[in-house]
Amino acid sequence: MPQTRTQCRKPAPHAANRQIVHNTRAMPLDRILLNASDGPRLVRRAVDPADVYFLEADGGDTLVRLRGSARLRDTRRLSELLALFEPFGFLRIHHSYAVSLRRVRELRQREEGDDWEVKLEPPVNRVLPVARGERERLEAAFGG
Repeated sequence: MPQTRTQCRKPAPHAANRQIVHNTRAMPLDRILLNASDGPRLVRRAVDPADVYFLEADGGDTLVRLRGSARLRDTRRLSELLALFEPFGFLRIHHSYAVSLRRVRELRQREEGDDWEVKLEPPVNRVLPVARGERERLEAAFGG
């Protein structure tokens, strides 16, 4: 007995399976690939944004400061790299620096003048300048 056209069709994928695939593509990654150079070749290194304390402009490159004393050099400009880190709570505080808001321990006025700075939590304990125009944005990010 010949089969009808509807009997020969493969079953459509279950709607729940299509949703899972769709959601996987939309989920933010928990790692960022850095473009590090290893001599003449480019190396893509995955880092967890939670391990990054701050980003520092260094010419056309960006230094990525990790927990401890580890530093990685990314071949992109700070503004390009910051666009990847912003969804993970990073904020530009100066033309040369962006910080992880979860790593800021203090926002304080410098001893001399009206300028401000942030102190990062241990083990980094680094003090970074805050540009005059960025202090209000930094305070607003903390709800202040």
